[in-house]
Amino acid sequence: MNPSDGQFCSMCAFPLSGNFVPPVHPPVAAAYPRPGTNFGPQSGVIQVAPGTHPVALVIILSILLGGWVGMLINRQYAKGLVFGLVVFMGVGALTCGLSLAVAYPLMLVDAILVATKLNRGEPVREWQWF
Repeated sequence: MNPSDGQFCSMCAFPLSGNFVPPVHPPVAAAYPRPGTNFGPQSGVIQVAPGTHPVALVIILSILLGGWVGMLINRQYAKGLVFGLVVFMGVGALTCGLSLAVAYPLMLVDAILVATKLNRGEPVREWQWF
């Protein structure tokens, strides 16, 4: 199948003659963390390196704007949007703010505790509470 004077296989491009020197590539394992650190992407799991999550920012913005903002900073995007739009704004408007007496402190405490877990390097799921 290959021409007699061809230097490479027409199917796989492997050298047919000459001194073949394989290309030097860095080890694949070097691109990933050491075993046991688990800071890579996993399905539905949020995890950051210990000490790198902005806990103070989560606390300040959660107090000023509501715990749903802290959820967004904690990378719990679906949870933050659902509780921000549906519970905080929608249900709060329908109940003239009475539901916020329960929802506001609950979301505030949740955002702060989840931020603390992330800052310690613990994995957190998208919909995990506290």
